[in-house]
Amino acid sequence: MTATEPTATATAASPSEPRVEKVCAECGGTNVVMEAAVRWDVDAQEWCITTIYDKSGHCDDCDADVGIDDRELPVVPSLATYTVFVRQADGRGTTHVSSHDAASPAEAEQLALAETASDWEDSVDDLVVLGVIAGDVEIVSWDDDAWE
Repeated sequence: MTATEPTATATAASPSEPRVEKVCAECGGTNVVMEAAVRWDVDAQEWCITTIYDKSGHCDDCDADVGIDDRELPVVPSLATYTVFVRQADGRGTTHVSSHDAASPAEAEQLALAETASDWEDSVDDLVVLGVIAGDVEIVSWDDDAWE
């Protein structure tokens, strides 16, 4: 194992939890390192961090021993998959079914309306959303002729 290989397993923060990045207190750069002690773990067969020395930060950007600060990162909205059913507002034609990754059902509706309008070379104003289902749906069978 070289000094640049990670020795601990990282876990991702929840999208709703605040996230930070470590930055140099002098120049704001993110190319920072901390000194640490590691111990050989016989069971894991790898070096495991036992101590991080919090007063020994170094910034490779300004090549100096520095303090290291936290900088809060913007919250990343989590996306969900929605299946949206769209039809012409006057009830004519078939139903357009599409799947979209979006932050909300309303956003998925807007994406579906725009996609349908583009596919059908129609105006969004001439379309209506029939329904939205949370999750991706596999349609096995569909018969629009049953309506006639």
